Amino acid sequence: MNEFDRQDIVTDEESASRYLVFELGGDVFAAPLLDVMEVIETKPPQTLPNTLPHFLGLINVRGKLFNVVDFRVKFAMKMPEFKEHAAYILYTSEVGNFALAVDKVRAVQTFNAEHIDTSSHILSQESQSFISGVAKLDSQLISIIKLKSLLEDEELLSYSKSALSA
Repeated sequence: MNEFDRQDIVTDEESASRYLVFELGGDVFAAPLLDVMEVIETKPPQTLPNTLPHFLGLINVRGKLFNVVDFRVKFAMKMPEFKEHAAYILYTSEVGNFALAVDKVRAVQTFNAEHIDTSSHILSQESQSFISGVAKLDSQLISIIKLKSLLEDEELLSYSKSALSA
């Protein structure tokens, strides 16, 4: 049994939240399930000239355009031996639709609030804008990210302009 298949960590349903757990650049992250539209298989994005290095291009999902972003590049994370992504996590923000390219989707996991450390002293000032805490599951530490806060305002404007011109 995979440690992420366990659901017995929940003792009080009222204080529990569900998260999508995934791997990115060798690290483990989770995003609130309510922020995730869906998870899809990767497909080659349509590249656009003069874009940020972590912007891979655009994909069309049932008639909607999604900006594909690779945070391994943005956050200078190590790249796995294979460069292909396993999945896209689709989500939306105020300025558009995004597809977060991830290496592996592990599972949907439920965490109690007591299993998530939100202490600001464990996070840098910069990371506090997109990491809400760190979940503890057995010996594994999982960074809880805020999908809608991963990109800075100027980047969001750049993405929205590129999607509009496509």
